[in-house]
Amino acid sequence: NDIVRRVPPGTRPGHLRMILAELDRLPEGSASDMSKPLERLAAALVRRGIIVLISDLLDEPARVIRGLQLLRARGSEVVVFQILDRAETTFPFTESTQFKDLETGREVLTRPAEVRDEYLSTLDRMTRQYAEAFGAAGIEYLRVGTHEPLDAALSAWLTTRARRR
Repeated sequence: NDIVRRVPPGTRPGHLRMILAELDRLPEGSASDMSKPLERLAAALVRRGIIVLISDLLDEPARVIRGLQLLRARGSEVVVFQILDRAETTFPFTESTQFKDLETGREVLTRPAEVRDEYLSTLDRMTRQYAEAFGAAGIEYLRVGTHEPLDAALSAWLTTRARRR
């Protein structure tokens, strides 16, 4: 719900490691509303830059999209890494399962066979909504699995970006 850390821009070789170290220090398990910090960031920007959002994007799409469009409208280059676990994208569960929301602590007992199709359909619809809105706004969008090292995904994106320039 707020900007808790800020890493100043940098071009030194160890800058990416510093960013990753900051990400490791972030607290886990609290409810969030990404639109508020995105709006605050857009209002506070005094010059263009690169904004990298790393999130599962399991938030209200319209609010996230609006916040990122504000950043893009201010002239910043925006890239979004959506991080999802294979279990989130395939829903492989077969037996009754108790799911716990790590942000709210809420628990739900369900039979996966009864909710699988609707869950996967909702996730697919959200993903398409993000991809379409980001594409229309000139926001780069990449999906990354939790099984993939984040530093490798960021490095690959930076290399690809450098080649395009």
